[in-house]
Amino acid sequence: MKKYYGLLAAVFICANLSGCAGSSDGAATSESFTESSKAQTSGEPTFLTGLDGEKILTSEITEAFGESGAISPEELTEENFGSAVCAGFVYAAPPSEFYRNDRDNSEVFNEADMTFTDSTGAEPLKNYERLNVGDKVGSLTLTKAETSFSRDLETRSFTLSDGSEKTGAQLGLPEIFFAGGKAEFDGELTMKGYLCRIAADDYGVSEGELLFVPSEGADIPVLSYCFDGGGFYHAPRVYSFSGLVWQNEFGYMTLGNAADTSADVSSLPKDGSFVKAEVTVCNIEMSSGVNFTDRVKAELVRSEVLS
Repeated sequence: MKKYYGLLAAVFICANLSGCAGSSDGAATSESFTESSKAQTSGEPTFLTGLDGEKILTSEITEAFGESGAISPEELTEENFGSAVCAGFVYAAPPSEFYRNDRDNSEVFNEADMTFTDSTGAEPLKNYERLNVGDKVGSLTLTKAETSFSRDLETRSFTLSDGSEKTGAQLGLPEIFFAGGKAEFDGELTMKGYLCRIAADDYGVSEGELLFVPSEGADIPVLSYCFDGGGFYHAPRVYSFSGLVWQNEFGYMTLGNAADTSADVSSLPKDGSFVKAEVTVCNIEMSSGVNFTDRVKAELVRSEVLS
């Protein structure tokens, strides 16, 4: 087996405007994956649209910025809009059941081009739902959330399947101003996968940092936002680091640093290699920006190296 180094990501790009699976308008699926606690909210609808296809209300905007600085949500128009932040909710997709790695799934791993030939469950999806603070996803409860909007995508140029180019503003997508989200969850989660302790500082990671790649039991919502001109979507990507190659929808979890954690990590190799392990974590935090790195971190409660 070759040794692979560096964190690599290959994003699945939709081939054309209708190439992504799921609803073309970004609407949620009919059966929700969460126990919703959304309360009735007053306020006037704005021109901003979420990834569930619903308009954002003025009362849901906590910060708004126009051409010359901060303004009230009621003053916000599509003409003077710069950016906006909403607290209390985030857009996410159902927990993914797609996990591959070159150790557990060697029979479908193509080492020559670092891909997994079993593509079942790897198609791009647009099944985002709105999660509100207080909502439950499995054993987790959303305790803090933030969603942001900006003009960034509106001014970018995208090459379509017919070879033509259009700016985001010309695509006619009501959710074009969406920019990303953050979420924090209460509750514990036990998972199996591969755990490593970083041996030395490297690009994006520090000595002693604990990285975990789930292989089963990662019952967490997907916060991942890709955009290619056909709309927003999420899809598994391939990553490689320290001898392990894997494919999932968020990369890896950062579980703190071996020097600081209260969990017993003495059985972990000190050379930075991944070992099979079962972990229990709490205080999960997630964030994602459009076409940017997805981040997941948590506090390690317990770890056990498996044979």
